[in-house]
Amino acid sequence: MILGIDLTNIKKGGGLTHISELLKVAQPQRYGFEQVIVWGNAETLALLPNSVWLKTAIFPQTQQPFLQLFQRIFFFPNIARKNCNLLFSPGGSFFSTKMAFVSMSQNMLVFEKKERDRFRFRFNWFRYLFLSALQTLSFQQAKGIIFISEYAKHYIGQCLRKDFSDFPVIYHGVADRFSQKPKIFNPKATIQLLYISTISLYKHQWNVVEAVAKLREDGFLVKLDLIGDFYPPAWQKLQHSLAKFPASKDFVKVHGAVNFEEIANYYQQADIFVFASTCENMPNILVEAMRAGLPIASSDYGPMPEILGDAAFYFDPLDVNSIYESLKMMLTSPEKCFEKAEKAFANAQQYSWQRCADETFTFLQKMAKV
Repeated sequence: MILGIDLTNIKKGGGLTHISELLKVAQPQRYGFEQVIVWGNAETLALLPNSVWLKTAIFPQTQQPFLQLFQRIFFFPNIARKNCNLLFSPGGSFFSTKMAFVSMSQNMLVFEKKERDRFRFRFNWFRYLFLSALQTLSFQQAKGIIFISEYAKHYIGQCLRKDFSDFPVIYHGVADRFSQKPKIFNPKATIQLLYISTISLYKHQWNVVEAVAKLREDGFLVKLDLIGDFYPPAWQKLQHSLAKFPASKDFVKVHGAVNFEEIANYYQQADIFVFASTCENMPNILVEAMRAGLPIASSDYGPMPEILGDAAFYFDPLDVNSIYESLKMMLTSPEKCFEKAEKAFANAQQYSWQRCADETFTFLQKMAKV
């Protein structure tokens, strides 16, 4: 059999990391696939690993966004149908009634109306609405769907009024380079907080800044590193919060986007990890922080409790005081932080790319034979 993988709408971020890491350790021949063909743009394909069973094909071949969309909808299904027995669409936007394919859910902004409406009437809002229609159609026509959290499987099932009980949850893995054993921080030293994530309207970095400023006012020696690219309207909200505290330049450092290979260094230098998102599918960044041995202060929204269990300090990301109280508890309880960090580190061992690849290809093999 020949397996096709549709990367025509995946260019960067977690979606690309997922496929790249999966293909590094995959053994498709064990599951009856003698060849894997991956379609995507030239830049995406250049980042994939080399293998004797892996073939890449550039598609679409135009740089015009609307023409790309037209080609993906009307031309690509015919190309895929002629070249593979089963197509895997990790971007979740492929649909066809003429060939077997497996879709995937990775972006909850597509389905969570309350979170999507944070972008209301902006370009991204219309984009998410369009993607919602595409993914709904994809999930309705797919032979199988892979979910990456129980939360997403349940939420989308309710949203579409579909029973997805026969479809698996396959968690993403985490790279070994993030691994470091937990350590107890010195509460008398300056504590380094770290928040890695795109600065966007559902990430609430500005609330974290205000909570940290309140801790500083109470005499706690804390500093905050913010790492990630930014969405302009969210950047404005962050700048507004920073401007409220003239001394923020002394305790908040906004690094912007950092090369993926360098991120592990920031985990190693941090004492506490903070995550204030209100919308996630599977928060890969949290798993990295778990593997990095850090005590974690996390949003209590979405799948975060599913991933962290009782190995974190939770807060309401929309409530500055809730974030403040959670961090204050951590700063005054280094032993408890260490205990939870150890538990999170142990739990993180289950998230491996080898396990992800094995479970993914097992399901793809099952769908190819149905």
